[in-house]
Amino acid sequence: MLMPSRPRTSSVTNDTLAGPLVISFFTAEPSRTVSFSVVHNSFPTNVDTSYKKALFEGGLKQGLGADGRLISDTEIAFHGYPGREWKFEKLKGQALVTMRAYLVGHEFYQAICVMPKTRVCQKHVQEFLESFELKHE
Repeated sequence: MLMPSRPRTSSVTNDTLAGPLVISFFTAEPSRTVSFSVVHNSFPTNVDTSYKKALFEGGLKQGLGADGRLISDTEIAFHGYPGREWKFEKLKGQALVTMRAYLVGHEFYQAICVMPKTRVCQKHVQEFLESFELKHE
């Protein structure tokens, strides 16, 4: 991913019925009100990922949180893998979030842009989102 600066990294582990779920965050904040993030988690191998709709709904619910208002929900694909693009408002309508999520086997990736609603730069949003690639090792 193209990041405007070196991203901060962090992770959190959530205990689930299927086992521990480690979520990794990579976030670059070029200003106090703008952020670009990539979030990744690997679902435990015993999780049935064929229920894609439920997995995407969970990702959206997490992104929206308590104060999000969904603006759009679009099905997309990435090299044949299923995905979604969501736009929603946060922070009492002050921020616009554009988020893409992809399910690649048991891997779940999210690319997230947050900008002030009054100063969204679609060029930067698209450059960031379109730069997403998977490295196969």
